[in-house]
Amino acid sequence: MKTPLSKQHILTGLPGLLTVILCWISAAVWAQPQYTSNFPTATSASNIPFQNTTNNKVQWLYKPSDFGAAPAGFINKIYFRNQFSMLPVICSFTDFQVKMGESTLSSLPPGPWITAGMNTVFQANTFNVWPITGDWMPVVLQTPFYYDNTKNFIVEASQGGYSVGFNVMQGGLTGRSLYGSLGSIVANPQNYLCEFGFDITMGSTDVSIESVNLTDSFCAGMTSVSVVIKNNGPSTLTSLSLYWKVGAAIQPILNWAGNLASGLTTTVPLGSYNFLPSTQYLFTAWCSNPNNLPDNNASNDTLNKSNIWVKPVPTAIPQSLVYSVCLGDSVHIPITFTGTQPWSIGYMFNGQTYSSQIQSPVFTLSLYPPTATSYSVFFNLVKDATGCNAINLPAVNVQVKPVPTVFLGPDQVVKASGYIQLDAGAGFTTYLWSTGATTQSINIPANTFGSGPHDFWVRVTNAGGCAASDTVMVDIIDDIGIAPASNQVSEIRIIPNPSSGRLEVILPDALHQQAQITLINRDGKEVYAETRSLHNTDHTINLDFRHFSNGVYLIRIVTIRGEYKASILILNH
Repeated sequence: MKTPLSKQHILTGLPGLLTVILCWISAAVWAQPQYTSNFPTATSASNIPFQNTTNNKVQWLYKPSDFGAAPAGFINKIYFRNQFSMLPVICSFTDFQVKMGESTLSSLPPGPWITAGMNTVFQANTFNVWPITGDWMPVVLQTPFYYDNTKNFIVEASQGGYSVGFNVMQGGLTGRSLYGSLGSIVANPQNYLCEFGFDITMGSTDVSIESVNLTDSFCAGMTSVSVVIKNNGPSTLTSLSLYWKVGAAIQPILNWAGNLASGLTTTVPLGSYNFLPSTQYLFTAWCSNPNNLPDNNASNDTLNKSNIWVKPVPTAIPQSLVYSVCLGDSVHIPITFTGTQPWSIGYMFNGQTYSSQIQSPVFTLSLYPPTATSYSVFFNLVKDATGCNAINLPAVNVQVKPVPTVFLGPDQVVKASGYIQLDAGAGFTTYLWSTGATTQSINIPANTFGSGPHDFWVRVTNAGGCAASDTVMVDIIDDIGIAPASNQVSEIRIIPNPSSGRLEVILPDALHQQAQITLINRDGKEVYAETRSLHNTDHTINLDFRHFSNGVYLIRIVTIRGEYKASILILNH
């Protein structure tokens, strides 16, 4: 079959006269419809609706018996047959429109136009056609119409204006048409049927959206969304357009491509959406264009899931993300939790995994770094009673600083006429001696102190602010090397020194009666006095001076053996 000009007979724009003549001469034969109405030969030509101003809309009712053996499938092109006497002039229409729809009617009743089930299959603001005498004039449908070869269907044609126009051929059949004005609600019955034809693509398509992976309630945050589609048609599904929205937020279209056999399902990921906490959502997904054809069963194309409740996720907020401690100290990380108690937390520290159950929204995590290096605390789980888990939790960095090393040397014996010389070593940031000195070394006349043993200590700090201390005992004797008789008690020991204020006074066995304890500050003021009654089993007196300010104090302990004096350093904050 020849198609020398244009298979669709659609011309846009008015050609020059020479072009008109050449096209008319060359267009001797037009394409024929695959299937045409087989009622008796047309008996008349009607100017409705293609060459009429007042009656510019018509509806025709067709039955499967009108088309003989036409199979089920998608009608993609329709044809109107013009009258046998036409001039070779282009017909031009404005607001040209064709609608089609299935119908249970066997005849068209007088009254209103038929609107139920009618869908627009072609629309053009300007539509040009070259009518060849007695031939078929095609309209390529923009939206193919599914014809199942068992149901009646209605074809509606209308135009808002025309230039030249043409008459359509028709045959006499009762109750097969309505006609009237495009702007009128009521139509007029007519016992005619337009000669009509169509081309068809065989087969059918029916794709349904079966389900979505969203549950009735889930945790807030970025969530992957997928749907299950099913191929209900007889042919393999190779392409499909999927649309979805969350509430009113329309998401990008997904053009799916695959190979889904008839009767099978597959899961299709649509994308991800950030669901906000404590919010109720409506989810909608729908599909179209299976195999680039209309879906002939629209009832299962759309899935709605309403009343989706999004639960808030818990949070775990450390007081700080960076901590610095000295080696030997523990690090304490206060964490504030939100959500529904209780919480389960899991974290990694120093290559080990730990877990805890938390009942209170404020929790302090205590860690003990073993070496002077940098550590990270990673939280891999913070789940509350709702089952939601915190996401994107930051890591906490712990910098462990080295502590200084200080050594005053072995215990010494110094003559009363000599000097007590002690050196803590260079390179430290601060120094504090039991004597109150803040220098690297001390050089003190021995006669400043009474005869007998005396403890001297120093506390140093390095550039990182970490501290260490050492104590040395200096035994002061007379110049001939014999310690004078005195009632100084040398067997008493005080530990630790320096301390946070908690002290232990270790007594010798022979002192079990009473001990008078006095504490004097650097200003010479007595700030504490107490008498302790001792039993035979008492060897230790526990003292708590944490409520006193940091600094150097003189402690005096008097027993039945005599008295003991020593300087102590309190550093409790």
